[in-house]
Amino acid sequence: MSGLCVVCHAQPGPVCPDDQQAIDQQLADLPTRYAAVAATASAGKSATSERVATSSHVTAKPPAPVDWLSMVGPGSDVLAVLHPLMRHWSIKRKVLVTTHVVGHARTVEVEVTDWFHELVLGDDGKPVMVPDDDQVGVVPPREWADIQVRQWRAHFGHHVPARTLLPPQRPYIPATFLTMLRTTAGVRAVAFLAAVYTARGAHTRMAFRGLFGPLSRDPDVDQIERRGKPPRTLQWDVTYLRTWLDEACAEDALDIAAFAAQLRALHAEIGRILGDTPDQEWIGRCPAFIAELGPDGEPTWRKRPCGGGLWQDNNAFTAQVRCPRCRITWDTRGHAGAGTAREIRRVWPIDRRRRYDAAEIDRLNTPKCPSCGRRVKIEWRDVTGTRDNRRTWQPISASCANGCDEARRTL
Repeated sequence: MSGLCVVCHAQPGPVCPDDQQAIDQQLADLPTRYAAVAATASAGKSATSERVATSSHVTAKPPAPVDWLSMVGPGSDVLAVLHPLMRHWSIKRKVLVTTHVVGHARTVEVEVTDWFHELVLGDDGKPVMVPDDDQVGVVPPREWADIQVRQWRAHFGHHVPARTLLPPQRPYIPATFLTMLRTTAGVRAVAFLAAVYTARGAHTRMAFRGLFGPLSRDPDVDQIERRGKPPRTLQWDVTYLRTWLDEACAEDALDIAAFAAQLRALHAEIGRILGDTPDQEWIGRCPAFIAELGPDGEPTWRKRPCGGGLWQDNNAFTAQVRCPRCRITWDTRGHAGAGTAREIRRVWPIDRRRRYDAAEIDRLNTPKCPSCGRRVKIEWRDVTGTRDNRRTWQPISASCANGCDEARRTL
């Protein structure tokens, strides 16, 4: 694996040009997407009324979702929910991967990562329960960019400025007190207190002075609503990261692979909040065969299909797709792409994401159970649409007459 890109592990170089261009583009899009996330909290006008005959119709802006508050806000008062504590770890191992395309077999040695999960038990033998964190996903964009800039500045010997402090936020106000403010007597009482404290010159020293003026939200959101632009601090941090991206990709100490993974996760979280749907096409499950290596370094006799999901990005100008598990690259266009499709149909004749008509189901060669070798039984679900001119089904489960658990892996 030495000499290959630390991000994709496929092309040569510390960071291949394709991955570096993708990182630069994601950094450039980060401020705009951050502004779009903040705008979801102010998508409509609040508390607007319109008279219709003798009644009134009030449309109120829906509350901000928890995901939005987690990405751009200081947090929210959410009741803690307990969940079992899990321990996660991974093991890297080398295997032999064999591919058959257009009548040619090719075997390469690759390194795959297996993830394991284990329930943590206490001294009493019961699961350890921990509260959920109010942070959804990764670190919010502003904080993440600030952390990365400080690491890069310290590494390159640049000046590391003091962190920009946000203006003081409005103090916490109990819900019962806010309910009182909605009444006529409550508004008059607050107006009287404001007049008294203003006359004494103590208005600016009041800890709850926010009650006497317009209630401000997060300063980033206010700036976005007024100007339609993301905070300047985020733009400055992104500009710095893009400027020094070439030098950072050549430095092992900065761990550009982890940087790229965090950036992708951040964009995925933002896309989930915005409701973005990735423009991807399902190709099929990886038809490569994996053979374990024995203690002597020789491959064992048993091989099993990889089964990693192959997705083609329709926005990418590429005719290949790489398996996320065994890292084998497959062609998806032209004559080689047709060979890939045939190999996928041969190894994985039944696909959960495909729809089959009655004729195709009759021609299917049902796969064998990996444990006992008997033909598995497929359970189908009718997925015929209202506008379809023929009935179609999708496979939902596979079972073996001998009760083998391995039969489920054939789907």
